[in-house]
Parts: sequence; C-alpha cells; structure tokens
Amino acid sequence: MNTIYSFDVFDTVLTRSVGSPSSAFLLLGRQLNDKGILEMPAEQFAKCRIQSEINARMENEKEDVSLKEIYSELASRIKLKKHDINKILTEELNIEKNLIRPVPGIREKIDKLRNRGYRIIFLSDMYLPSEFIRK
Repeated sequence: MNTIYSFDVFDTVLTRSVGSPSSAFLLLGRQLNDKGILEMPAEQFAKCRIQSEINARMENEKEDVSLKEIYSELASRIKLKKHDINKILTEELNIEKNLIRPVPGIREKIDKLRNRGYRIIFLSDMYLPSEFIRK
C-alpha cells in the first residue's frame, strides 16, 4: 500500500494548553522576571517577542524563520547579551514543552492508519527547532 497520510504537527497533532499561542510569551515574560533573567514587564516582553517574529519574517522575505532568527531580532530590540539570549531561548523551549498537548483522538487515528499499513508523515512550518518538534 503506497498511500501516505500527512499531518501538520501544530494544531492537528499537537496544540498548546493556552488560548492563543502568543499567550506563551506572556507566561515566558513572567517566568523570566521571576527568575531574575529579565527586568521588563511581562506584557512588554510578549509584545516585543511577537514583533520580533514579525520583523524576522519580513527581513528574511520568507514566512518560515527559525527561533534563532527571531531571537536575533529580539536581542537587538531589547538590547540583550548573548548569554541572556540563550537563557531566554531555553526558557521559551521549556515553556513550549510544558504547554504542548496532543489533540484529543489524534493518536488513535494515527495508530489506526499505521495498523492498516499506511505511511504517516508529519509536517511543520513552525519556528521551533526540528529536534524539539520530533521529541
């Protein structure tokens, strides 16, 4: 059987346990403040993070950008040092990991297709690193 089923990873297979994906940035800003990594209101950080992604996409003339490209833009926007960028990027990945949940019923659907011999492909245009998405 050569039939292939493809699934977009985010919002088809996985979703975040917050109403809006950008809510993760507000949580991140709060966590960064609590840990003393950043001294900026969480709301302001969230806005800067969102705008940095928009700017990175515009500057690269492509829709798909990497998290590193977003953080390069963010670093210049809020004057971050390299070691702070790495800390914040790591914290964002940790928040993402803690917020991600499987879409209800999707695992069973994928398992049924696999058991019937279909090939399954997962696709993503998400800025998160591919290694992170695979895990």
